[in-house]
Amino acid sequence: VEQKEDPVILAEKRQRRLARNRESARQSRRRKKERLVNLGAKVNQLQRQLEGEVRQKIQSMEAGLSRKRSVQVQGWIEGGGQSIDELTEILQSTGVNCPIRRAVIAHQYDFLRQSFFSGHSQFSVWLMRQPHSCFTASNHLKPMPLPDKDPSKKSTAGTRANSKLVGEKLFGDEKEKNDGRGVTCEANNKLLLWPLYCYEVGMTMEQEDRIVNQAHAEFHEVPKFQPKLQQMHTSRSVTNQMQNTMLCLSQVSSQRHES
Repeated sequence: VEQKEDPVILAEKRQRRLARNRESARQSRRRKKERLVNLGAKVNQLQRQLEGEVRQKIQSMEAGLSRKRSVQVQGWIEGGGQSIDELTEILQSTGVNCPIRRAVIAHQYDFLRQSFFSGHSQFSVWLMRQPHSCFTASNHLKPMPLPDKDPSKKSTAGTRANSKLVGEKLFGDEKEKNDGRGVTCEANNKLLLWPLYCYEVGMTMEQEDRIVNQAHAEFHEVPKFQPKLQQMHTSRSVTNQMQNTMLCLSQVSSQRHES
């Protein structure tokens, strides 16, 4: 005759198992947090390294353009200095308004804009400002959850199935329609936007729940958010005006030199 274990012993085993699971989950979260911190530090280090290399490239580019200008002008003089068109071409290709210097100006001001409000931050803010329906428009496309083996347990999986799975299916369907080309969607396409984004970044069920059910609500409670957002937009607008002014000054200076 099979003997049943003492309920007290079973309860103790269950408590020990739950304690081990909780500890394992804590360790997993800690390791994940450490990885994110280390990745963030590495990204910052690589960003600083990239900025330093860009500055060195700009300095060497300036020196190279000056040498090229001197050599070409000297060659023009030694060649008799008859062709004004040739001299104009030399001045335009090595002057303050040459394509390389204009690209450097654009890069420097783009870096300044990113320091105010990066593209990733802009998208995050825009996404959080969308109505809740933006995150739930594709719910009817989600697969039905498997029934729980324990009917006494309550499950919310039926209402919050992972949108990444929907995005994966939509991505495949859209790719077939586009003959294998890339898949994109308009920002106002609520049916595709959130699932495709979840699929693109590999968002887990837990991450999606935190964004939809917690972060989205907390975002709208940030004190004085609109004035802060307006300040960031103003900073970017001023930076754009400064860039346009610098490009205009470069063009005017180039025209003076050429004349």
